[in-house]
Amino acid sequence: ASRVTAFDGALVREISGNGNTFGLNAVATCHRVCAGLLAALDAPREFAACISSDISNAGENNGGHGGGFNNHNGGERNVDANANAGLALWCLRPAVSFRPVSDAARCVVVTSGTLSPMGSLEGELGVPFPIKVEAPHVVPPTQIHVEASDVLGDFTAKAQDADGTPRALGAFLLRYLEREVIPGGVLVFLPKYSLIRRVVERWRDDGTLGKIEKHKTVVWEEPGASTLAPTLEKFRARVNKGDKKGAVFLAVYRGKVSEGLDFADENARAVFCVGIPFPAVGDVKVRLKKEYNNSQYARNQSMLSGSEWYTHQAFRAYNQALGRCVRHLHDYAAIFLVDARFAKHADAEKNKSMVSKWMRHLVSVFNSPRESVGVLSEFFNRLEADPPGRKAKE
Repeated sequence: ASRVTAFDGALVREISGNGNTFGLNAVATCHRVCAGLLAALDAPREFAACISSDISNAGENNGGHGGGFNNHNGGERNVDANANAGLALWCLRPAVSFRPVSDAARCVVVTSGTLSPMGSLEGELGVPFPIKVEAPHVVPPTQIHVEASDVLGDFTAKAQDADGTPRALGAFLLRYLEREVIPGGVLVFLPKYSLIRRVVERWRDDGTLGKIEKHKTVVWEEPGASTLAPTLEKFRARVNKGDKKGAVFLAVYRGKVSEGLDFADENARAVFCVGIPFPAVGDVKVRLKKEYNNSQYARNQSMLSGSEWYTHQAFRAYNQALGRCVRHLHDYAAIFLVDARFAKHADAEKNKSMVSKWMRHLVSVFNSPRESVGVLSEFFNRLEADPPGRKAKE
């Protein structure tokens, strides 16, 4: 392990000189594995191991057998010899990787538009941050419309699986699309791929898809990276045609669309965030992380409890999705928090406090669909008549 960890430029040149790409890749892979094992040996309490019959999806939906790194899970395991079996080693605390950086540096600045909620940052990274700043958005509030809606109720896992959910979601979107209130592109974020598939299938069967596509083309995100580029190209081509029709993009929280892409200007004049993306409770990684955070060791390190960590993960993904629109000073968009837990609900204020600071005080709740449509129409009419930055350009 020490020999491979010392993988240096001379060894790289020697392997490359032989033209043996396989050897180079093999040594690089071995280096990563051994580095991970050394880190686990240095800090065994910070790791968990999982034996899985499918290492590509280890731990998902109880698909693996997880345990603390120091624990031995006895008993026979029925592992299919023909499957992609293996051992997954998971680091349960980012401080393992961050600590060498903080120890070596005189000053560390961590900056992002989506660090909120910030409560877990110090405990997870293992260092105190004496200066913490949540800055306002560069875009003035007159260019942002934020609305909470309870039209789909508490959009819990049970509600997501309800038979009437696709129809209710379609009717809600058509409330705005049929009146052609929203120009350009519309992003709709949902908690999981299976729900996107079910929504599209049901919309095809009951005619909702046809009704929506009279006003905007509908595309949707699928698992895997291969389909993203053509889907994104279709979406942007339709948005950039220059008319008001545009397109609707159904996407998933924590996917490529929600966390890695920029939808400025006409590409996202509205974002509908449906539900709150709590991590899957059946995922072994989630269960082990919650157990780790509830341990006395983790509490002594000033880390959040397992339930608090779980909530923070949900809202960090939520804030990532919210941030796909309003990307520069002269941009503008409407944002919808589609879950009763942000509207007329006992926990509404608590939940709103978990979204990014720049929009917390902008959230409105309307008493009727007509009022919502009217206010949104006035918002876009005002900004289209007098676009932000026009005077500066002149």
